[in-house]
Parts: sequence; structure tokens; C-alpha cells
Amino acid sequence: MANKRVFKVATASAVAASALVAAVPASAASVTYEQAEKQVNVAREAANGLHAEYTKNADYKTKVDIKEANDELNRAKAKIAALSDAKQKAYLSSRIQGTIDTVARANAYNNAVRVGTEILPAAHQAVVKAADVASLKEGNVLLAAKIKQAKETFPKVYGKEMQTSFATMYLTADLEADRKDGHYAAITADRVAEGLKLIAAGKVEEAEVQYKNAEASFKAVKGLATIKEIIAADWTELGKKIEAAKTPKVESVSAINATQAVVTFAGEIGDVAASNFTVDKNVTVIKAEVNASNKKEVTLTFNQSLIDNDTYKVTVDGVKSATGTTMKEAASVEFKYEIAAVKTVQLSKTKFYDGDSILDAVVVKDTNGLVLDNSTLDIEIAATDSAVNPTTGVVTTADAKSFYVEIKVKDGSEVLATTGAVKVDVAPELEVSGFEGLHIGSLTSGSEVTDYETAKKSGELVSSLKVNEDGAVLNLFAKDVDGNIVLLSPVASPLNYKITNLTPTVANVNVVGGQFVINTITTGKAQAKIKVGDLETTVSFDVKANEKIADATLGSNKVSLDTSANGLASSETVSLSLKDQYANAIVYPANVTTSNDTTSVVTYDDGSKLSVKSGNTRVAEATVAADGDVTIALPAQNGVKGSTTVTVEYKDASGKVVFTKSIAVTASDFDSAIAKYDLVLSSQNSVLDADNDANETGVDLDDEVTFVLKQLDKYGNVIGTETLDGSTASITATTSNSKDQGFLDTVAYGTGTGTVALTSDAVLKLVNSGTVKITATVGGVTVDTLDVSYKNTDSVVTKAAVNTSSRTVDLSVLGGTTVSVEELLFGKLNNAGTKYALNPVLTVQDQFGKTMTYDIANGLDLLKNGLQVVPATPVVTNLNNVTEASGNLSLTDDTKAGSVTIVVPAVSTSANADLLAAPVSITVTLVK
Repeated sequence: MANKRVFKVATASAVAASALVAAVPASAASVTYEQAEKQVNVAREAANGLHAEYTKNADYKTKVDIKEANDELNRAKAKIAALSDAKQKAYLSSRIQGTIDTVARANAYNNAVRVGTEILPAAHQAVVKAADVASLKEGNVLLAAKIKQAKETFPKVYGKEMQTSFATMYLTADLEADRKDGHYAAITADRVAEGLKLIAAGKVEEAEVQYKNAEASFKAVKGLATIKEIIAADWTELGKKIEAAKTPKVESVSAINATQAVVTFAGEIGDVAASNFTVDKNVTVIKAEVNASNKKEVTLTFNQSLIDNDTYKVTVDGVKSATGTTMKEAASVEFKYEIAAVKTVQLSKTKFYDGDSILDAVVVKDTNGLVLDNSTLDIEIAATDSAVNPTTGVVTTADAKSFYVEIKVKDGSEVLATTGAVKVDVAPELEVSGFEGLHIGSLTSGSEVTDYETAKKSGELVSSLKVNEDGAVLNLFAKDVDGNIVLLSPVASPLNYKITNLTPTVANVNVVGGQFVINTITTGKAQAKIKVGDLETTVSFDVKANEKIADATLGSNKVSLDTSANGLASSETVSLSLKDQYANAIVYPANVTTSNDTTSVVTYDDGSKLSVKSGNTRVAEATVAADGDVTIALPAQNGVKGSTTVTVEYKDASGKVVFTKSIAVTASDFDSAIAKYDLVLSSQNSVLDADNDANETGVDLDDEVTFVLKQLDKYGNVIGTETLDGSTASITATTSNSKDQGFLDTVAYGTGTGTVALTSDAVLKLVNSGTVKITATVGGVTVDTLDVSYKNTDSVVTKAAVNTSSRTVDLSVLGGTTVSVEELLFGKLNNAGTKYALNPVLTVQDQFGKTMTYDIANGLDLLKNGLQVVPATPVVTNLNNVTEASGNLSLTDDTKAGSVTIVVPAVSTSANADLLAAPVSITVTLVK
């Protein structure tokens, strides 16, 4: 056997050392040097025998008995420790070190045997004998951990040869092969499971990617026959479902009108031709077109009109899916064409441009919802403006204007249906130079461009929405030939629109109520091609997943309970606040069916579960409520002192663990004497925010914070609450910025609590942020302090800005002969009161540099926060062909242009003064 080591009981140097030590006077201790030395030699002999046993006779499978050698070693250590002479003790300690090493190596050998014969085989079998994917994954984790343990244990045995032998015997090629097989089998199972989810959601292409990925990882699995067979079956099933989903399947055919019908397929299809569709009864398909907004639909156009009350058979053959899979056999579907009485007449749009015919927008439907052929109907047009030809319906106009039309469908003198009076807008084509950008979300009516420019400047443009935000407004902006930004809206802008939704399975853009509106379908990148007159652009936006529970925050992760007769804390409740995947607060699911709940598990209506478990119910018991409150209490009987962990776990409806939280619990006897105090927050919010809380709840109700003063014993346990009353026990609040101290109200005291609140005018005036130091005193002595942040997330007027660029005002466009100085500063609305006909030049900015929005519905000089912007009396000077009377400006001679200079000396609000750094002047040119 290599690596032998021969131990001699006494070497020459040892004898010399012994003689040297013997010369030292013997101590009066109970153990003599000779006794200690003798025991050292006995221990060395026992260790030598142990070493010989596991080095000469090692089979790497049988542990050696180290008890005798270890006992002798411990006796030697004890005798050495009992020596009173330091030199004797040091000398024998050095001699015994080799014996210590020998016993340690024997112990390392036994550990290696245990890992190789017990631990590794058990972990190996957990993978080999796994009968389902869950067991396989658990086995994979266990085996990887035990292989790591073996690789750390084997190098600790004595000698390279022995280390190599252990590794060779137990870290075998078969073990490594099964480890790899388990790893790739688990990867394959996950990919197959994901593919099945995707195919169930109709995402065929994505499912196919997972199918191919699974195929690649499955090839790496060489053994594990049982689990391989299970995964293979699931993988095969996925392939069948993908193939079935890719094959076009006709669901229905229905008539649209007398010459068209729509064929609906189960899935999206690729390009089609008229030859893919045949109809009986001498009807021929002359055109087949895939619906751009819904690729499951094909519109067929026929060579002749269908006959009322007749049934037709459409045969579909050779159609390919969007992924290229061709129908395996032809399919036939019947539909009935049936005309009913005229029911409704509508205009498909109310915006028309020079040259458009209103008749093209007339849609007549029967009682079955079929669109009727207008050419077969008697349609009458009446309009309140001569811009519409009553015979042809063609619009002829050089100016934008609004008026009313009525469309009637008649049978002789009988009116079958009417639109009633419908307001229409007409205008000539407006030339635009290019697309500017988009913003998702409602903007202030009439101030959309200003809001867009403000959001763009501050980096707050929104280009995404969540699936549940279906119906959100898509605001589109372009630049006209003069470089001005204009809103592209079916209502507010004289433009022609055509929308082609490029990703209809993700989201669609439609026109609803005079606005572009997004209809969300699922998550992903959405695109739509929008044509505005001659301008065509493709807009993109992201549809994100709806909020879901992703994490939680405990009100406290430590709880102390009192086991003494004082009973100062027999239970404590800990709150659990939920967060979504975007780190925002989210409410708990509905819990109507409470019969499914227990004290330890809440089962919500959506199938998700919140559970709590105590690691040792003799130390503490735990219960959970539907609102997330976890109550931890001493057991009613047979309780013991000690520590345990209460685990809170939330699983979604599929059983997947979303989060796990732990609370450390200690049960011990509290001391009844107060040793110190702890000032803590008792309100949901932990910051002070001066913003308007009128429409907020929970942690967003943050105009004030409330505190309690806890009494602690000498161990730090909470034994009571000090009554904050403003006299014996009180708190004071001091802002880090002394200028903001006036925004703090006087501390208010409740039932043992103290509340620090911001003043009511802070929302309009507070522009700084900082910290409030809360100081608690008892009997005039400071006992604790706590810092709380303060800020104001609402806009505060801090600066006024006047656009000093020279501007030209066309009085005829404003519909009069005058314009007031106030209108020049704050703008003027159109007749409908919905948007600016004249944009304002005076704006104000908040502390974040954002332009604040005027509340034009309630006043052109009124801000959204209710403050009125008040300029000091403007000075009107340098009048050139302009007459001023009581603040109104007009041209002295209408045939000529005029000019005037307006000086704004200062700007303020009732809450904010000195908003202009210096007086500002603007030059205005008037024309008519």
C-alpha cells in the first residue's frame, strides 16, 4: 500500500527532549509529566494501529472503528491540559499533534465511505427511479447536491492514491450519465409543458419553437427509460396538436350582402385565391381576400347577386394556413341568404372632405343585420348647408365647417328608416409633412398637443398598456407644413384615415367616439399601419401582461411572545401586503366562498391559496385571514419556551408557489419592567406626500403619518404601549429644511397615538423634499427618534413662461372683429368649446419643470389644481393700425394689417407669487 507512514514511539530527539523536560522540577499537580507522557505514547500507538488498518486493509466500503484511538487521544489531551508546567505542556502538545492528525484522517476516511456507500446511491436512485417529472426534478437537485458533497469530501482523505480511488469507485461514468440524462429530461419536460400552454392559447408558432427545442434536448437523454417514455408521450401529443392547429378548418360561412359572404376559419390562414372557393347554383367566386384585421376571415365576392331565401354551398379546398400547412381534404359549408325588412340606416363616418360623397358612407341594414345594396334602395339626403349635393351626395368645400344632414330610406312616400339629424364636419385636405409621435392614454380635451409636448419633454410619453386596459385612447400626432404639431383625430382633424392592423392577434386600433382606440387581445408587440391623407406610417406599442400577485411585504419578520405569568404578549398579528410584477401594490383576490377556508389556508375564489404554518406548534401557533393578516399566538396548553419559524406561502391557481415569507418567532419570559422605548409607525403609509388624497386609498392616503411609542423590556420585547398624550409622553416634528417647517400641522394626539400631518396648503406650495425628524419624549427625556420622508408629488406652480415669438392672429378665423388681451394670453376655444382656436402664450411650470395643464372646461386661466393664473395688468403699447378699447383689440382699417406690443409685468396665483423673473413683451400682428 502506498503512502505508508511509520511512527516510532521514541526518536533520539524525543529522548533528548524528555531528558530536558525531566530536568524541570515536578509540579504539585495531580497529573505528573511521566503520566502524561505515557498516555501520549499510548494514544500514538492506538492511532498508528488505526492508520495501518485503514491504509493497509482499506476496501473503501467499510468504515474503521476510531473509538479506541479517539478515547486514548482524549485521555492524553486531558492529562496534558492538567499539567501545571507550561514548557512540559507545550512539548507534549507538539508531540500529540501527529496523533490528532492521524485520527482526523481516519474520520475523513469514514466520511468518504459514508458518502460513497449511503448518500450518493440514495440520490442516484432518486433520479433513476423517478416516475414523474416532479420527482425527477427533485431527484436532479438532490443528486447534484450530493455529487458536490462527494467532490468536497473525497479530497480530504489521506493521500492522492486514496483520494483517486474513492473518486473512481463512486463518481462513476454511469452516475454522470444519469445526472446528465436527468438534467436534459427535465429541460425537455419544461419545454413540452410550455409548448402545450402555448398551443392552448392559440400561439401555434411559439408552440412549434418549443416543440423543436424539446426535440433537441430529448436527443441528449440516453437512459432513464421510465421517465423518457412519459416525456415522449407528451412530446408526441404536442406535435399532434401543433399539426392539427396548423391545418385550416372552416367554421362557418355567412352572407354580408347580396354579392359577398365571409368564410370564417378556426385559425389564421395565408394567401388565398378565388379558385380555392367554389359555390353551387351557378354562382362564381371572382375575388377572395383575407381580412387584414382578422386573418381567420376571407371575404368572397360573387359574380352575381344571391337570391333571397336561397341556400348555397361553399366548398373550400387547397387553402394554406398562415404557417404553410395545406388543408388535407376539401370542406363544404352551407349558408342561407335571406333579405328582411329595412331596419336601420347609418353613416359609417361623420368627417368628409372636398370631393367625398356622403352616399358612400351610408350603410343600410335589414332586421337580420345584413348590409343591403344601396343601389336598389331609394335614399334621400337633406342637409342644412349647400356644401352637399342632395342628388349625388358629393361634398364641395374650400373651408372647414360643421352642419347637419339627415339620410332617409324610403318606399314611395313611406320612410322605412332615418338617421335623424347627424352633425357632420367637412373640410378640404390638410397637408402634413410627417408623423410626429404617439401617446397612449386620455389627454385633456382641447389641450392634447400641449399635453403631448409636455409629456415628450419630460420623458413621460406612454407607448405601452396592459391587456386589461382595453379601450385606451391612442393619440397620434403629426407636423403640418408649417412645422406645427397637430392631433390626428377623426373628430378634431380634417384628415382621411385608413387603418390596417398588422398584429390583430395582439391588439387592434379602431375608431370609436371620434378617437383612435386600442382593443387589446393578448401580450406582445402590436403594430398598425395608419394612413392619413397621403401620409402613411406604422405605429408600434407594447401590450403588457395584466397585474398579478408576484411578491409580498411583511409588516414585521420577527415576533416575540411572553410565556411568563404576566401575559404581556400572548399573540401578535403581522400584516402581509401584496405586490404585483411591476412592484406596485395589488389587492387580494375575492374570497366569497369562505367555506373552503381553514384557519391555516385561505382558498380564494380564483383557486389561489394563502397558507401559514408554524415550524413548532408547541412554541407558537399561526392562523391566516383572507386579508393577509397572520396571527401568531402561544398554544392554549402544553406550550414551551423556544424559537420557531412561521412560514407564509402563496400559490396561484395552478399550484405554483408565487412567494414564501418567513417570520421568526421567539417565546420566552418577558420582564415586566420598562427598559427602553421604540417609536414606530402605525399608519399604512411611511412617507408624507402633500398630494391631493381625495381619490386615493391605503398607502396613498399620505398627507399624515401616525406613530405609537412601544414599551420594551431589557430583552427588547414589546411589553406595552406608552400613551402619547402631549404632556407626559409627546412627540415633536422638525423638517430638515427649516423653510418647510410651516407646512407641518401641530401634532395631534389620539387614543395613545401621535399624528404628524402636512398643512392643507402644502399641496399648492410645498416644492422641496426632505426628512421630518420625529422625537419622542417621556417625562421630558428624549427616548427615541424616527425619520420620515416628506415630498409633494402634485404639481406646484413655480414658474411662468410667455412665448415671446411674434404671432399673427387672423380675426376672421376667430369669427369676429376683435381679440382681447386676455385671449392672446390664455387662448380662445372653438365654437364647440372642445379645442383651442387660438393657442395660449402664457403657461406655467411646476417644480419638476413640467408645463401645467389649464382646466379649459372650467376656465381658460384656471389650472387643474384649482388655482387661477393672474397676470398683473398687461401694458398695451406700440399700436400700429390697432385700436384698443377695454382690453379688446381691433384693426383700425380692416383692409390693412396692424401690430401691437403686449407687456406682461408679473404673474402670480393666489398661492404662488413672483412667477416671472422679469417683465416680458410679445408682438402681435392682426389681420382680417
